[in-house]
Order: sequence, then structure tokens, then C-alpha cells
Amino acid sequence: MLAIETLNDGGKQTCCMIFTARNMSYAPRLSLTQIKIGFRSLHLFRPCASGICAVPGLICLNAWRLFGSNIDTSSSMESRHACEHGSDRRLDLPGATRKLMSRLLKLGAGLVVVLVVSGGAYYWRFAREIPVRVAVPEQNVEVRVFGIGTIEAQIVSKIGFQIAGKIIAIEADQGDFVKAGAVLARLDDEAQRAKLKKSEVAQRQAAANLAKTQAQRERAEITYQQKKNVNVRRQTLASRGSASQEAAEDAQAAEEIALGDAKVIEADARVAAVQQDDAGAQRTIDAVVLAQHELHAPFDARVIGRLKELGGVANAGENVFTLIAPESIWVKAYVDEALAGGLAVGQRAFVRLRSEPDRAVEAEIVRIDQENDRVTEERRVYVRCRDCDPRHQLRYLGEQAEVEIVKKVVPEGLFVPFRFIEGYDGRSAMVWVLQHGKLARRRVQVRERLLDGRVGIPSDLQGQVVIDERTDLREGRAARARSGS
Repeated sequence: MLAIETLNDGGKQTCCMIFTARNMSYAPRLSLTQIKIGFRSLHLFRPCASGICAVPGLICLNAWRLFGSNIDTSSSMESRHACEHGSDRRLDLPGATRKLMSRLLKLGAGLVVVLVVSGGAYYWRFAREIPVRVAVPEQNVEVRVFGIGTIEAQIVSKIGFQIAGKIIAIEADQGDFVKAGAVLARLDDEAQRAKLKKSEVAQRQAAANLAKTQAQRERAEITYQQKKNVNVRRQTLASRGSASQEAAEDAQAAEEIALGDAKVIEADARVAAVQQDDAGAQRTIDAVVLAQHELHAPFDARVIGRLKELGGVANAGENVFTLIAPESIWVKAYVDEALAGGLAVGQRAFVRLRSEPDRAVEAEIVRIDQENDRVTEERRVYVRCRDCDPRHQLRYLGEQAEVEIVKKVVPEGLFVPFRFIEGYDGRSAMVWVLQHGKLARRRVQVRERLLDGRVGIPSDLQGQVVIDERTDLREGRAARARSGS
């Protein structure tokens, strides 16, 4: 059983718990022992006058629950007197009671350790001043836009013969550089050469006919002039009566007949001239057709495709070679229209081919399409190498390339990794700032986005922007900028 009394010790109240324990496992009734347990609060501990450490009353109550069946309310006046007057005499405790008190002392010590460790952990985790890394302004930061594209050529020609025929010679292959006018392939032209010869003969014949007709025309003109003179003399004699009227009429008729003959021959001469022109035109046509049996390069080009082989038959207009102008090679890149604002012709760019990822080729924008892709919501941008040798630049059309376009250069700015901002809505976001030694959250406008995942923050923001991986950041918490930030 348990008895609880309150004692007044020099104006301080002390609670004494006096109980007797009967250990039923050793004897029907053991000698009574008084134990004084004094405490002033649940958080302070002090030794009792009897030399036994005091523990919180909570431990006493737990002991009552455990051993209440073996505790008696009877007590000796001597033990109570020792407790009240703080005697230093150590009580003679049985073994079971000492074991109980040892457990209580261990439990109390454990509680103290738990409270101290918990309080220290809380302070260390949530209350102490912490060092944080902060962003520092940077200078001459390039704002780049990324795009994916392919190597293309602005000037691409798929050429073939204008007539059908059998290929008897091929003079070029893929990868060859050819000059304008160079022969690339030939068709069988024996029949056409015969036609050309026939046309040449016809042209010469027409020229001979024209010459003959012109000679006849000259003769007719002379005859007409002679008949005309005779007629004039006969008419003069007839008017004087020296010649008969019949002779005058015959002379007049002869002049008119000569004039008609001259006109007919003049017409024949014109016909002969036209025939000569026709023969010449036919010869020209046959010569052109003969020339069409050869396929020539239309400009200085590089052959990137050969679709016919020796002995094959090529139809009129069928593609035989694919040519490109080397200086017209560029990269057609697709840029997200959300990032395409500010792009302009002439801006610097860097191109990395998939086959040469370690090499960056300097280029510039030469064209921007005026119409975006409505499906992919992208803008087509064309960039061309600035200093590349046209004979060796970007040799393989269709190869994938990565393009980084330098949209602008920020002279000085503050840039924060995207992972350190929260609540980004496309225009603004929340960031942690260190101001006057305390942490706080601020909503700021987000500006340029860099390819390395950082975003621009206004440099006039009050406080320093925190860019730290810590998970124990709290508003109002004491912090300091880490050295070397």
C-alpha cells in the first residue's frame, strides 16, 4: 500500500511517498522499510536526505501499478521521522526493493538522456543557424536556343536525259565534284548522227537550189531589161512611121512576157531561200537532239546520287543523277516557337553533327521561315557554316545535327538552377532568399532560360537567392551565406 504526504521543509513543499513492501516470494511478511522519494517538479531531480536519488513522481506511479499488490500502508515512526528530518542514515533495504529502485533510477536516467538528445536534435535540425549557398552575379552570359535539324542543300537538282535511249557511258559517281558543262553520261547516238548528216545534205541542197534560182532571177531581169529597150525603140519607130504597128505590138508583148518571167523566177528564189532556212533549222534540231544524248552538269556541283548504270535504258525525264551546289549546304533546324522569340538572320550559331559530337562548327542564321509548323508548333531556321570549305563542309545530307543559336549575350545577370525554383507558372516562380540573416520566400519574374537548366532572376531582388540542396530550409530561420558561394 502507498501513503503520500506533503512536508514543509524551510518553506519548500516536498512530497514524500512512504510505502512498505512485502515480498511474498521470500516470507509471509518482511520487515517494513520506509522510502522517501522527494521531487519538486517533473523536470528537476535532487537527492533525498537518506542518500537515495529522487525521480519524478511519474516513475513512482508506474511503480505503484507494478508493485501495488505488495505495498502496505503501515509504516514505522522511525522511518517517517528520518524522512521528515533528512537523516543521512542509509536505510536497510531488502534485495527486491533495491532491485526496484535500481530499475527506477535507470528509467529516470534513460528519460533524461532521451529528453536531452531530442532537444539537441531539434535544435540542430530546426533552430541553429545554418550555412547556405547563394547565387552570385555572372558576366557575359550567352543565352542560347537549342534546335534539332538535318543537313540539307538549298540548291538540289535531279537531272536526266531529255530523250530516251540506252546509256553507253557514265562519267561521274557519288561524291564527285564536277564543273559546269562536264559530261556526266552518254546515250547511244548512232541513229541521231545519221539524221544529222541527212539534214546537213538537205541544207546543202537547199543552198544549191537557192543559188540556181538566184541565177535564173538575174537572167530574167536581164531579159526583161532587153525586151523593154526593144519595145521602146519599136514604139518610137512606129510613131514616126518607120516601123509597122504589128512590130510595135510584138515588142510590147515581148516586154510584158519578160517581166512575168522575172517575177516567177523571183518567187522561186524566195521559195528556195525558205527551203534553205528550213533545211538549216532541221539540221539544228538534229544537232540539238544529238547533243541531248549527252548529260551535262548544269553548275559546279557535287554528285550525291547516281540512279542508272552502264547499259541501262533511261526514259525521257527520268532521274539519272542528283546534284547539289556545295556552297548552298545548310542545316534546317526546328526550334520550339516558345523559345524562338528574338531570333534574327545573322545571329551566331554552333552546329554539332551526330557523327562528330565533339566538334562544334560555327555558323550563322541565313533564313527563317515566315510560317511555323502548325502541328509541331516549331519554327524552321536555316543556318550555314561561316568559314567552311564548300568542297568539304557537312558532306552527308540528311544527317541529324544539333544547333545552338546565340540569341543574345547578357552583360551581367543572376542565374539560378531551375531545380531551386518552385511554383513556376511560365512567367514567375518562388525562390528562397537570404535577407538580414533570415530565410524567406519571394516570388520573382523568370527571365531568360539557359541550356544548362538555369533561369534568369532580376538582379535587383532584395536579399541573396539561395541555391542550396538542404531540406531544412524554413522561413525566418537564421542562416548565413556559405563562404566560397
